[in-house]
Amino acid sequence: MRVWELMRYTRAFFPGWDETYAQELRQRFELDPQALVKHLSKGQRARAGLLVALAHHPELLVLDEPSSGLDPIVRRDILEAIIRSIAHEGRTVLFSSHLLHEVERVSDYVTMMHRGKIAFSAPIEDIKETHRCMTLRFAEARSRPPDFAGVLTWEGAVMNGPRCITARLVNL
Repeated sequence: MRVWELMRYTRAFFPGWDETYAQELRQRFELDPQALVKHLSKGQRARAGLLVALAHHPELLVLDEPSSGLDPIVRRDILEAIIRSIAHEGRTVLFSSHLLHEVERVSDYVTMMHRGKIAFSAPIEDIKETHRCMTLRFAEARSRPPDFAGVLTWEGAVMNGPRCITARLVNL
């Protein structure tokens, strides 16, 4: 399937498809309409996916790790398109990401899940005021991180006995 065929195919499912907007996105994302989708780079495929997701102006846009594995330029393009969608069209976007700087850039409300359960949910400003990231250094290597109340996550190769562990924690 070529890019133009993907657009035509997707358009058939959505009466609200905006062809002018779709073409604007295709040009902004520098997608060749004759290119075969299977030959597009990962970043180009992500752009094509975002194009068909945005062109019908959905009320709710669900994006699962939309910039995962993409180079910084493509990541910026994807985030800018999401921000434009939110700011100019008033859409609701459910955006999942492990990249906290991206979440902070596009979100006004954040819910963090841990092992399938909601760990917390609040406006981004409240979270920034109540959460910290700290690095702990130990005199000797440890086989596991110490137990601290309020710790949400640990980073570090604990199995190898690191002397430095990064923790994300909630101020209690």
